[in-house]
Amino acid sequence: MSGRERVKRAILFKKPDRVPFDLPEPWGSDFLHVGIGPHPEWKPKIKTENRWEDEWGCIWERLPGDKTMGQVKFHPLSDYNNLKNYKFPDYKNPQRNLRAKKMISENRDEKFVLSGFPFSLIHRLEYLRGHEAAWTDPYLYPCQLENLLDKLVNIAV
Repeated sequence: MSGRERVKRAILFKKPDRVPFDLPEPWGSDFLHVGIGPHPEWKPKIKTENRWEDEWGCIWERLPGDKTMGQVKFHPLSDYNNLKNYKFPDYKNPQRNLRAKKMISENRDEKFVLSGFPFSLIHRLEYLRGHEAAWTDPYLYPCQLENLLDKLVNIAV
């Protein structure tokens, strides 16, 4: 039974041959994870093993030897005055989907395809504004926060 069939049967309670799983190698997975790629014209200004810039202009850092994603150390919208000149990533560019389309077309094992959007609103808000600001903005800057969240939602839909 293929991963695709197994997941469909599990969702519909139609007795798959086993429970679908998604485990790291060497155990394998019934799922194919695909997603949107970076904008083809975007180039990071900083890219080292322990310090890098993401497409949103956030600067990430991690300690040497650290295997986690690290922490954002520079928040491009730490000041709402930066919002007027801030350039949001363009997620509508169809070239961002080329890698996902290729992976799906090469899905010979017929795994169940899972696709996701590359950010959650609360996390991206924290990365852009900083953790403390993201949680105090509803009280201190409600109008600016509403404006920023509207822009983030428009990107996500």
